[in-house]
Amino acid sequence: CSSPTNCEAVGGSGDGALAEAWDGQVWTLQSVPNASGAPTPIYLNGVSCPAAGACIAVGTEDGPSLTFGERWNGISWTADATIQGRLGTADSLAGVSCTSGLACIAVGQYVSDNDAFYQALIERRS
Repeated sequence: CSSPTNCEAVGGSGDGALAEAWDGQVWTLQSVPNASGAPTPIYLNGVSCPAAGACIAVGTEDGPSLTFGERWNGISWTADATIQGRLGTADSLAGVSCTSGLACIAVGQYVSDNDAFYQALIERRS
């Protein structure tokens, strides 16, 4: 939350990503498009809003586990290509922290190349 009257919450359901905004009195559902035309639902796992109208959310596409980011500009959510990109068998981004709309660190996990164990995944947006 960037203030007591400006807050974002994200998550997912069987139909895909969910985002809601808090204005200090009521939560309002927001539309989140599927990331870059993803064929399966996406789920948002974390969000950071360093300022009003400037949020970054991260998550995972269901199915091939493509990590991705979404950007809120105060009006709509759009795919953030600088955070998208890792594709594997069980990759996910779980959280994000931003000091500005242009400087973020996202964290999660991915499966090693031989599917033997999980590795830490850290992506930087700057």
